[in-house]
Amino acid sequence: MPAFAFSQITEVIDPQGFQEYRLRTAETLEKYGGKYYGGVVTDLVDGEWSPQGMPYGLAAFEFPSMEQLKAWYNSPEHQELIEARHATARGAIVFAEGI
Repeated sequence: MPAFAFSQITEVIDPQGFQEYRLRTAETLEKYGGKYYGGVVTDLVDGEWSPQGMPYGLAAFEFPSMEQLKAWYNSPEHQELIEARHATARGAIVFAEGI
């Protein structure tokens, strides 16, 4: 069953540092079977959602299983990048099991 990590970036503090973090994170995905989908949301078209202004970043990471997603997230390669994310941007990450 697929598993997903969704990342919502509400504020970028250091654009150059965040770009480096994003590229380095993408490099860690393949080993764990992960795929990256991302973009910049510019319009809220239905419902309520309250990020700290728009546009803001939204990304999805797809993995074949929750086990592989967690293996990637907790891997030494990714763990060393988490501090860079916290230093360059504000946001949240959630995991979801596919149905």
